[in-house]
Amino acid sequence: MASALVFYISGHGFGHASRSIELIRALRRRVPDLRVIVRTSAPPWFLHAVAHQPIEVVSVDVDTGLAQIDSLNIDESETARRAARFYENFGERVAAEASWLRGGLALN
Repeated sequence: MASALVFYISGHGFGHASRSIELIRALRRRVPDLRVIVRTSAPPWFLHAVAHQPIEVVSVDVDTGLAQIDSLNIDESETARRAARFYENFGERVAAEASWLRGGLALN
């Protein structure tokens, strides 16, 4: 069975995704049959376009990012509200993710 690696990538902007994809590409050069699963809220079309190799993309919120008024200004209050909502059930999120990692990799 080929090795699998799960990447958790912020969906806030394309910078996190593009840098992570470069790392994935470098790893694939060393391990060509590496199974790569990306869990993110970044758009799948972007990840597939820059990966140049097969990757599995699973849409999951892995962070809240920043709420922005425009490209230069952060809405701090909305950012704090989003973070509070995200972390309300963080323990449940972690348990579900751990369960997926234990069982989901073999099934997908």
